[in-house]
Amino acid sequence: MGARKELDRAAGRRSLAAASARRVMRRFGVGGSDHLTYPAPERFVEAFDGATLRSHLALRSPLGATQALSLFINIPPQRPVDAANRWGAGRPCSAEPIDAYLGLIYRELDLLMGPLGDRRAVNQVWIAGGAGRLFPGESLPQLMSELRSRFELSRNGDFGIDIDPAAVSIADIATIAQLGFNRIDLGQVGFDQRTEHQPPDSSAPFQPDRTRQSGRAATEDFARVITAARQVGIRSVATALHYGVPAQSVAAFDRALCELIGLNPDRIVLRHYPYRLPGMPRTDRRADLPDLATCVDMLIHGRSLLHAAGYVEIGLEQFVRRDDDLDQVARRGLLLRSLLGFSRLPEFDRLGVGLGAISRIGGIYAQNMVYLEDYESCLSQQVLPVMRGIELTRDDLVRGAVISALIGRGEVSIESIAIAHLISFSDHFSPEMEKLAVMEEAGLVELSPDWISVTPQGRLVVRAICALFDRHASRALERRALTELN
Repeated sequence: MGARKELDRAAGRRSLAAASARRVMRRFGVGGSDHLTYPAPERFVEAFDGATLRSHLALRSPLGATQALSLFINIPPQRPVDAANRWGAGRPCSAEPIDAYLGLIYRELDLLMGPLGDRRAVNQVWIAGGAGRLFPGESLPQLMSELRSRFELSRNGDFGIDIDPAAVSIADIATIAQLGFNRIDLGQVGFDQRTEHQPPDSSAPFQPDRTRQSGRAATEDFARVITAARQVGIRSVATALHYGVPAQSVAAFDRALCELIGLNPDRIVLRHYPYRLPGMPRTDRRADLPDLATCVDMLIHGRSLLHAAGYVEIGLEQFVRRDDDLDQVARRGLLLRSLLGFSRLPEFDRLGVGLGAISRIGGIYAQNMVYLEDYESCLSQQVLPVMRGIELTRDDLVRGAVISALIGRGEVSIESIAIAHLISFSDHFSPEMEKLAVMEEAGLVELSPDWISVTPQGRLVVRAICALFDRHASRALERRALTELN
């Protein structure tokens, strides 16, 4: 009887915790910006061009020049981008042969090498987007050969690639490992889902071609790739599952997630389905989308299932196995956040190469052209193909540092921020601290003279906490409130 009572008490505690989490998420919402850049790309300006980026590359300090770079190579998908996506205009990406596109990549790299200098150290590489177009054949080996001819790739770095499980063979997985890749991302799973549409992300114009098969075929593809990756020594396999997709029920989401957990990937991200594509009117919402309460229940169920399966939540609905290196650095308070997401390695400067790719060099961001014609035209004129960018202000830098600390470590050292940026934290963030007091009353943060700490409940809505420090988001909310009042 005693054991039975203890089980009942435990079940009651879990039920109360779930009810509390539901109240928090219904009040503060789910989804929102992941703040991979601050400010967001839509705040970049077109006055920032290729010549501006080139001048900043040339002005890198001696210290910055010795620090390892990160490389992000964007490969456009084969399928046409959805017509509702503002990035979909121009020549269809599938019309450009992959080798011809890679030739443009090499020309851009050559332009970057001028101000950078040769043989810069690189400790992170990610090949994103429609990387499945690199298989089969010699395209990927050629791309890695070109990178190695220009950079010194670290032996202990992180090298990753997006792949489509349905489009690669066991031999392709072996090739990936032989080329030095130690991470793969399988993208959005599609088995047992009511939709196969992967919505675009407005901050990353060209997305992977991740339309998935449904049912047993998709499950077998994922299982085959994960098994092969482990056999050849690939350190980490990541994937994602959407919740809140059209016509999705809590039971269907649970079933899909249990199936995914059974495949035992190293990292799983739960993503809130963004119902409104860029450029779509705010009132144009699909009637078959689950309501907020249902989405919250899906996320609560998902977290519970993943925790029970031994996964650890490191933030932003990303879960990792306990033997994953992200969990290890998170336990030591060293988890980092960059344009590539959570990382164990610092990202000092990052070169984004290819359509729509974003670079960060020192205190600037620069985004490449997203239309193929514009991209080719710049390269033919020996001009870096920059569409827009921004030179970060002192305020941008300090706000970005606070947001990064909240997401990556779940806490902010007020003294460290004040010393690093030569500010009085209480004066600089007086309005934000008043709003944080409301979140403290809700149990989302703990405030002290020296620290801002996000509580376990607050981790559920850390995007809403970060939004308080996002000057642009705060102004947008104020304008929206005024519009609604009028």
